[in-house]
Amino acid sequence: EAPWPLVLAVGYAFYPGLGYTNLYEFHPTALAVPFLFLSILAYKDKRMGRFVLACLVSMSFQENICLVVGMFGVFSSFERRKINWILLPFLLSCVWFWLSVLLLQPHLNKGTIEFNRLYSQWGTSWPDILKNFAAKPWLPLGVLFSKESLIYLIRLTGPLFFLSLLGGRYLLPATPIFFLHLLSSRQTERTLIYHYTAEMIPFLLWAAAVGLSIALWRIHDEKIKKSLAGYLCGAFIVIGLLTGPWLSLFEKSFGPMEKSRVAFDRYLLSQISPAASVVSTFRFLPILSQREELYSFHHVTLGAYTLSSKPYVLPDTIRYALLDMDDLLVSNFKNHSGDKPLPDFLNKYSWEVADFSQDVVLLKRGKKDLTRLFRSNPPDFLKNDPQAVALSFHSEIELSAVALEKGKDAHRGQIGVSLEWRALKAPSRLYNIIAVFKEPEGKSLHADYHNICYKFYPTTEWKKGERVRENFWLILPRSKKPLTLEIHLEDPSNGNLLPLKSVPVPESVF
Repeated sequence: EAPWPLVLAVGYAFYPGLGYTNLYEFHPTALAVPFLFLSILAYKDKRMGRFVLACLVSMSFQENICLVVGMFGVFSSFERRKINWILLPFLLSCVWFWLSVLLLQPHLNKGTIEFNRLYSQWGTSWPDILKNFAAKPWLPLGVLFSKESLIYLIRLTGPLFFLSLLGGRYLLPATPIFFLHLLSSRQTERTLIYHYTAEMIPFLLWAAAVGLSIALWRIHDEKIKKSLAGYLCGAFIVIGLLTGPWLSLFEKSFGPMEKSRVAFDRYLLSQISPAASVVSTFRFLPILSQREELYSFHHVTLGAYTLSSKPYVLPDTIRYALLDMDDLLVSNFKNHSGDKPLPDFLNKYSWEVADFSQDVVLLKRGKKDLTRLFRSNPPDFLKNDPQAVALSFHSEIELSAVALEKGKDAHRGQIGVSLEWRALKAPSRLYNIIAVFKEPEGKSLHADYHNICYKFYPTTEWKKGERVRENFWLILPRSKKPLTLEIHLEDPSNGNLLPLKSVPVPESVF
């Protein structure tokens, strides 16, 4: 007989949503997954005590899980169970919702986080949102039957070969979470690459198991069943590898460039005093999480707390800032107030540069000095070379010179790059560059995206005639052949790249 439990275990292990949930930061909802599985098992075995205990633990991780528990009652009515299986989950859900959402959260939150902002397109407050839904029920129904809803459903069930759709009614407890994500203003909630699928994963597997049993009931040939088992295992693995995080994780774990990056990250982390207060971008938060004072830099760029209009102010006790300025979760946030949070952040706390590489910068409180990163109108000029012919873009900025240096000590295996820019007029665009290492035959070995002046002094703030020099380090790819460093400027209007410089990497750098 084919090992069907093993087949489903493979589907679970390679389910993309599970991998991304485990890797994306830390969210309590991820811890609810095994207890939701236990609630399903207790429900299936009709063990009420175990079911209630599993539900209580599950709901303790996130407030919206009480909606899942309440839907168990609705599901029980479809299953024609006894009245206690219908009423108890519903009552348990209502009591928990009152306790956590209506009683504890307002007391602890103090109005900082405004969850209704997630659904601001439907109304300005919870009563307003519910009123709109009651008066215009076609609005949420339109979202439910939209193209985006179908795409989201395919993303959820496709990695399990759509078996969950065969066992459709077993998805019922997860439908409130599905609707919440659909109605949310955040596009991120309708993808698998964050943690938002966590509460639905157990029910997707449960429905897939039922769907598989329905499919097998129609197949009587044991040879076909065994072949199907192997086919499904292979499909789960291939789909999981193509759509999940494992291939990129493997590259990050074993790629030589990534090893060098991780080694430098560890060096930067070692420079931070164990008891010091730190503000950091997302990438470093889990590593720094054991210290007493740790703050997320996305609040600085956002200018307010998450899902809030309340201004965010870092405490004066802050001592270090470890920032990956290429962090998309920081750069894509829009400042609510319209202020310029990065210049304010730099000016208020008097930062100096401890060290940096690529777009990662470690700042520490001290004298105000960022000249190691960039400098406006430096007193000297970079020594030019025959390759460094001035080129301009949109007649706004000009790259005048390029200089390279060999990395030593912590920067061993890296190349230092200095660029000198000139503003032909006040730039109207935010420019950035991509640096590409190539071998003689034109093969690209590695490319690095770099934010000019680390976003601390963006091109939109440059003045006509101003010279700006910036410095950054790049990790050298391994090659036995001479390398060329190509510098491309990104056109912010269309994303196209304009080749600016092609500079041979001197042998002395290796």
